[in-house]
Amino acid sequence: MPTEATTDFLFAVLALFIGWRVYARVRRLIGRQRSRPWRHWTAAILFPILIALLSLAGLRSAAALASLVTGVAAGIALAVWGLKLTKFEAIPEGLFYTPSAHIGIGLTLVVFGTLAAYYTTYALGLLRWRRTVRRGAGAP
Repeated sequence: MPTEATTDFLFAVLALFIGWRVYARVRRLIGRQRSRPWRHWTAAILFPILIALLSLAGLRSAAALASLVTGVAAGIALAVWGLKLTKFEAIPEGLFYTPSAHIGIGLTLVVFGTLAAYYTTYALGLLRWRRTVRRGAGAP
């Protein structure tokens, strides 16, 4: 069982990762981008590996695995829609694309809003529980 320090460290790393991804996504949505094959290949290889690893961990819980599968299906559908809305350019300076800012920012905000609302509500629930226990037990 992980210790509290380990859990705090993992949460901090996750928070930094999410912050970095939000920053990177918003920065990339502001205009035309040069198509860089190494970035496309990195995402095309890395994310399926992460999905596979998470699915192995999710085998212990049907709800966790169903959530992952639902997220993957939603992600695929959103990507197909996003590709239809992307502006592609092949010009003498190179290959460029402009992704849909609405989808990118919307997706970022959904992820952030879900995490922020979950952790806020959960923390408030824990504080309420502590207050209830302390009142009932006469604890300090």
